[in-house]
Amino acid sequence: MEAGGWGKVYGICGQVVSLCWLNLLWIALTVAGLGVFGLFPATGAMFSVVRSILTGRERGSLAAHFWLEYRRHFLRLNGLGFLLGLMGFALLLDYRLLTLVEGGLHFLLALLLAGVTVVFSISLFYFFPVFVHYNLRFWQYLFQPFLFTLSRPGEGLLMLGGAAVLIYGVKAFPGLIPFFGGSVFAWFWMVVSLRAFRAVENRGFALGKEEGI
Repeated sequence: MEAGGWGKVYGICGQVVSLCWLNLLWIALTVAGLGVFGLFPATGAMFSVVRSILTGRERGSLAAHFWLEYRRHFLRLNGLGFLLGLMGFALLLDYRLLTLVEGGLHFLLALLLAGVTVVFSISLFYFFPVFVHYNLRFWQYLFQPFLFTLSRPGEGLLMLGGAAVLIYGVKAFPGLIPFFGGSVFAWFWMVVSLRAFRAVENRGFALGKEEGI
């Protein structure tokens, strides 16, 4: 194999090791935050590291970058996570109330609720990529993912379909969960999201200053 070929192999191996290490950090810092309070900050830190790798803007060692982002956005991401949780709870409550409706109205409301659920789910996929890529106001992080879902439905559906495939793969090989259970999702969603971001920005829409610039 030529030197260039070996270089590609080493590069791929390095990325695999980085994803493994990143996933272990994600689990450790989620547990350190007592699960509920650590999940959103740890996930945000994981997406930030992935974004820096994909854009060639690494900031020091992987662990140092992760820890910095975890501490820096701990309160903000927990606040946003709480609000997103309330939205999800309201959606579940709507499903419970739907059981009280009968007749043709039940079908129409069920169809509408299913559409809202799909949009909300895709917006969640966009949430962390938007958070680590743009420097926005607090409330904008709740609405901007929703706007991306409506303006770039193709990438949103790709993330939804990719998530289904990755979940199937994780279930088929559960031993990989501690090593790639979260980081591989972050990597895929960030790749797709960056494509959506570039497409929107190329059309002349300035959404805000990019994070880290």
